[in-house]
Amino acid sequence: IVMTISTGEGLSISSSSNTMFYPSLRAGDTQSETLAITALPTAKTGSAKIDVSFSYEYVDNQQRCRVSTNQSIAIPVYQPDRFEIEAPGLPEYATAYDEMYVSMPYVNKGKSEICNVRAELISPDGSVSAINGVQNLGNFAPGSSGTIDFIFTPQMAGQTEITIAITYEDPNAREKTVEFPVSLMVEEPY
Repeated sequence: IVMTISTGEGLSISSSSNTMFYPSLRAGDTQSETLAITALPTAKTGSAKIDVSFSYEYVDNQQRCRVSTNQSIAIPVYQPDRFEIEAPGLPEYATAYDEMYVSMPYVNKGKSEICNVRAELISPDGSVSAINGVQNLGNFAPGSSGTIDFIFTPQMAGQTEITIAITYEDPNAREKTVEFPVSLMVEEPY
C-alpha cells in the first residue's frame, strides 16, 4: 500500500515525506499516520485542501488486482490579526463651539483583507457633536495604511469624555472592536 499526501496552496508538510509505504494490511486491521502540516506565511485564511491518494494491490480469485483511490480533506487556515490602530492624537487645548480635528493612523500588516471597518465617535452625555460621527470605511487591503479622521465640536466647557470605537472583521471573520477613551478639558469660548 502506498499513501501519497499532496498539500494545497499555502500548506506544507513539515515532519516527513509526502509518501508512505505499508507492506501489507490484513482484513479488519487499521494503520494510522501522524503528519505535521504548516500553514505558510502566504496562506490565505479559509479552507485549504489536502489530497490523500492510495494505490494498493489485492488478490481476488488468485488474480492480482491494482486499485487507486483518492480522498480530499479540508483544513481550516487562520491567519493572525495584524491590524494596528494608533491612539488618537489630541490637540493641546480645546474651546467650546470650536471645531476640532482628531486623526488615528492605521496599518494592515496582515496577509489578508480587513473587512467592514466602521468608526464611531461616541459622546455619552451629548456634549460633543461630530461631522460624520459614524463612518463606514469599507475594506482595508493587506499592506494598506492611512488615517481615520473625525471633526467634532465640543458643545460646553468643562471636562469632556468621548470614546472612539473602531469595529472590523478580522481575517477569520470574527468581529472585533477597539475603543479609545478620550478625555478633554474644554475651555470657555473667548
